[in-house]
Amino acid sequence: MKTNKILRNIIAGLFVMSSVVTFAGNPDRTGQSAAGQLLINPWGRTAGWGGVGIAMTTGIEANFSNIAGTAFVKGTELEYTNTRWLVGSDATINAFGVSQNLGNIGVLTLSLATMSVGDILITTYEQPEGGVGYFKPSMMNINLGYAKSFSDAIHAGVNFKLISESIADISATGFAIDAGIQYVSGDDDQIHFGVTLKNIGLPMHFSGDGFSVRGVVDNSTVSQSLETRAAEYELPSLLAIGIGYDFYFGGESTNSFVKKTDKRKDNAMHRITAAASFTSNAFTKDQYTIGAEYGFNQIFEVRGAYAFESDIFDDDARTNVLTGASFGASLYVPLGKQTSRQVAIDYSYRFTDPFDGCHSFGVRIGL
Repeated sequence: MKTNKILRNIIAGLFVMSSVVTFAGNPDRTGQSAAGQLLINPWGRTAGWGGVGIAMTTGIEANFSNIAGTAFVKGTELEYTNTRWLVGSDATINAFGVSQNLGNIGVLTLSLATMSVGDILITTYEQPEGGVGYFKPSMMNINLGYAKSFSDAIHAGVNFKLISESIADISATGFAIDAGIQYVSGDDDQIHFGVTLKNIGLPMHFSGDGFSVRGVVDNSTVSQSLETRAAEYELPSLLAIGIGYDFYFGGESTNSFVKKTDKRKDNAMHRITAAASFTSNAFTKDQYTIGAEYGFNQIFEVRGAYAFESDIFDDDARTNVLTGASFGASLYVPLGKQTSRQVAIDYSYRFTDPFDGCHSFGVRIGL
């Protein structure tokens, strides 16, 4: 009874928070938000699942998908992922994170994602063809998350973000909050439901010496500094809802590092997870995503997903560089007798048009 009341309060809180944000899936506002990199999944495992794992993603990577999933970390988890974003554009994303279980207190997660887009030619009014050097834009997101399991079924969390974007003489800083829940049910915990509200924060704006110029006003000999004020940009807020179901079949797992219990999920050789999600974006089109993941003997996984949105199949009308399809795989290497002590190697690929796709390589370590 108490856990049901907690669940109702958490869900009510999420929808109260979402009521202050306009979610309309407005394609006319595409590209007009601040910090668009907040919509890019920087992690190796969940990127291959197209963001469909709102209800069942666990571990550090839930820091992006649904912060509630970090509550499942049993001890210490570390992860690093390198992403070649839009191959051919020189854009690179590096992400690092660490999660720590604090017992009855909950789980703390700290993560950092940086994005580099390579060298860009400096042009001026006098030298429109360049010749005076290059500049390097820098984008960075720092996340501090907290999650807790209120029961075997209910898990919730909140994530605080510090956002930084800069070039040599212009910068912007912003703050945002994510919140989410995951609900697990069924005899084998095979039913999953999740809700997350992301990127809720105040507008950002750029400032710095790059907006000022020194000159002489007409009919004057006095040199003055003139400054242009930048407009404010809202953060790319979104509301996502996901569901999933695990199918277990085959003989008993031969993985001696898996702790056997009376639950089918801990004994089955094979697992297939079907998932679906809906994402309502404030600055882009709404998305419907379906995906599936196959796990063998708890040592190997392969996954794929497809994200549908308006005009996704129309090359002329599509407004998203990602064309919808993604896939990935993970290999697990045990480090001890506990299931949580392992090294995982992740790979994912996202299809794009134009450019030559997005490759992500990641390593996760559980201690």
